[in-house]
Amino acid sequence: MKKTKKLLTYYFIIVFIILNIIWLFYKAGLFEKMELGYYDSGFFLMDKLGRTPSKGDIVVIKLDNKSVDKIAKLGKSVTEIRDVYGYIVKKAYENGAKLVSFDIMFQSFSNDSPADLYFKDTIKNSPGVVFAAFADNGKSADITFPNGNFLDINSKNGIGLINMYLDKDNKSRESAVFFQKDGYTYPGFAFEIFRRVNNINSIADLDSYFEKKGSVKEGKILINYRAGTIMGNSERISFDSVSIADIIDEAIGNKKFDYSIFKNKIVIIGATYSTGQDFYMTPFNKIKDGASRVSSPGVEIHAQLLNTLLQNREITKLKTYYIVFIIFGILLSLLYIPIYKKTGISFLFFIFSTILIISISQILFYYDKTSDSVQFLMANTVLYIYSISFKTIWERSEKKRIQEIFGKYVAKSIVDDVIQSGDEISVGGKLCNATILFADIEGFTSISEKCADKPGKLVEYLNIYFDKAIDTVDKNGGMVDKMIGDAVMALFGLPYPNGNHAEMGINSAIGLKKVAEEVSKLWEKELGTSLKIRVGLNSGDVIAGNIGSKSKKIEYTVIGDNVNLSSRLEGVNKYYGTAIIISEAVYNKIEDKNRYFLREIDLIRVKGKNEAVKIFEVIDFNKNITEVQKTNLKIFEEALLFYRNMEFQKARDNFKNLDDSVSKLYLKRCDEYILIPPNQEWDGVYTLKSK
Repeated sequence: MKKTKKLLTYYFIIVFIILNIIWLFYKAGLFEKMELGYYDSGFFLMDKLGRTPSKGDIVVIKLDNKSVDKIAKLGKSVTEIRDVYGYIVKKAYENGAKLVSFDIMFQSFSNDSPADLYFKDTIKNSPGVVFAAFADNGKSADITFPNGNFLDINSKNGIGLINMYLDKDNKSRESAVFFQKDGYTYPGFAFEIFRRVNNINSIADLDSYFEKKGSVKEGKILINYRAGTIMGNSERISFDSVSIADIIDEAIGNKKFDYSIFKNKIVIIGATYSTGQDFYMTPFNKIKDGASRVSSPGVEIHAQLLNTLLQNREITKLKTYYIVFIIFGILLSLLYIPIYKKTGISFLFFIFSTILIISISQILFYYDKTSDSVQFLMANTVLYIYSISFKTIWERSEKKRIQEIFGKYVAKSIVDDVIQSGDEISVGGKLCNATILFADIEGFTSISEKCADKPGKLVEYLNIYFDKAIDTVDKNGGMVDKMIGDAVMALFGLPYPNGNHAEMGINSAIGLKKVAEEVSKLWEKELGTSLKIRVGLNSGDVIAGNIGSKSKKIEYTVIGDNVNLSSRLEGVNKYYGTAIIISEAVYNKIEDKNRYFLREIDLIRVKGKNEAVKIFEVIDFNKNITEVQKTNLKIFEEALLFYRNMEFQKARDNFKNLDDSVSKLYLKRCDEYILIPPNQEWDGVYTLKSK
C-alpha cells in the first residue's frame, strides 16, 4: 500500500509538470501549424455533412483569362478598360444590384482618357461603389487609396482595405476587421460592404455591432469557407460568377447577356487571371493532380468573408483556460494510472479518449465553433506514452531493487535470468563449456592472526577488496559464483554461453591483481600488512545448474574435474611464486595471444590427477610490458627448451641470468639433475606433492 501511494504521488507530480510544459508550448505557438491543419479538416467534414454556408446574395464578376484574351483582341490592356467597369456599374444598378464593389486598385486617372472619364461619370451618377485600398505593411503602414477623381466624385462611395491576413502556413483563414492609421480607423473590404448593405451608419457603429456579437477575437474574425471555387477548376461552385468577357460581348453586340443575375445581389469585381498576383491558399486549397498547387483569388476570399458575415455564420473560437486544461489533463491521466497489469487496458482508454476529443471538437465545428483541440490531443498522447514509460521504468526499478537485494546473496546474472524468464527455479544441471577462476589471498591465515585484536577492521577492509574484486569480474562479463572465506570463485561463459570466456577470465585475473595492488596500500596503512592474491584459471566442460534441495536452499554452481583443476592451479602459484596461472586449455582458447604477456612455465601433475597439465603464467597485458621483460622472456624460453632436452647445464647458464621466482626454482632443479641426472624415460613432468 505504501509503495502504491509513493507510485501515485510521483505519477501525478510528473503529470502536472507535463501538462504545464504542454500549456507553455501551446502559449508559445509551437502547436500552431498542427492546430491549423486540424482546423482545416473540420471544413472537409462539414462539407461532407452538407453544413457549409449557402451561396448567399453575392455575384463575382471575374477579370479572368478569357477576359484578358478578349481585351487583348480589342487592342487594349486590363488597365485601359475603365469604360467596361463603368458599363458594369451602370448595368448592375439598372438591374437591381444591392451594391457594386471593386477588388481592384484604381490609382491613376487621366482627363485625356475617354474610358476614365466615362468611368468617373458613371460612378458619379450611381448609388455609390466600394473601392479597394491597401495598407502596404499591415495596420500601421502607409495606405494606398484609390484615385480621388473616382473616390471623391460621389459621397456615397466607400473604401475597404483588401489586405490578407495569412497564418504561419501562408493560408488565409481570418481577416482583420479594422486597420488603424494616423488616428483613423479603416474597415476591411468585406466589412465595408457589409456595413453599406446593412445600413450601418458609421465605422464606430460597425465596431459596436461586432463587439456585441462577440465573434471578433484580437481584432480578427474567422472565415467560414464554402467548398468549391469560382475558378472553374472544381466540380463545386462557391459563388455565382460572370466573366467580364461575356459582358464585353454583350456590349459590342456579339451575344446577349442576362443581367437579371444581378437582381438583389452584391456585386464584387476582381481579377482572377492566372498571371495576376492576387492569389492565396485557403483551407480548401490542395495539390491538384499530384502536381500543381491550386490557390484562390483574393476576390473569392473577400466573397467568402462577406458571405460569412451575411449568413451570420462566423466561426467562434472558444478560449481555453489554463485551469480547465489542467483539470482535463489530470482527469485524463486517471485513465492511464500505471497500476494495471496489462497495458492493453490503457491502450483502449487512449483510443476511446482520442475518439472522444475528436468527436467533441467536430461537433463544435458543426455549430461554427472551434477550440484548440490539438493541445488536448497532444496532452492525451503524451500522457498515454508517459504512463507506459512510467510503468516500464517503475517495473525496471522494482526489478533492479530485487537484483540489488538478492544480488548480494546470489550472482547478479542468475537473478537477471530468474527475473527475465519468469520461470520457477528448478533443481538440475547441464553440460557447459566455461572458464572457472579461483582467487585466494596469499597468507590470509597469517594476516588473520596478525589482526586478531581488530577483527572488525579486517572484515571491513576485506569487504573493500571483495567489492572491487566483484566489480572487476562483473565488468569483464563474469559471474561471481561464491566467496569462501577469503577466496573468490568466478565463472565465465555462464549462465549464458560466450565463446570468448577464456579471455574474459584472463582479463578479470589481471584486473584482480591490479585491485590487490591498489587495496594493498590501504591495508598496509590501516592493517600493517600487504595484500597479494593468487589466481588459477581453467577452461573446459563442467556441469552447471541449480544444485540443492527442491524445497529448501538452492544454489547455482558448477561441478566437475575442470572446476577442481582450476582450484588446484590457484594453489600452484604458491609453489612457483607467481600470481596468475592458467591451464593449457585456457591458453588454447585465446584468440589474440599477442594481447597478453605470458609464458609457459611447466608441465605438471597436480595432486589427485594422473594426467599432466601444461601451465602458463599471465604477467600482464602486452602493452604494459617493458623491453627488459621481453628480453628476459626470450632467455627464459630458451632455458626451458634446454631443460626439456635434458641439457641442464645450458639451461642453468640461462636461468642464472634471470631474477624471478620461477627461474630460481628451475635453477635449483638444474643443480639437482646435473648432480643426479634423470633416466632417459624422463618426460619433464613435475609432480606436485601438495595441493
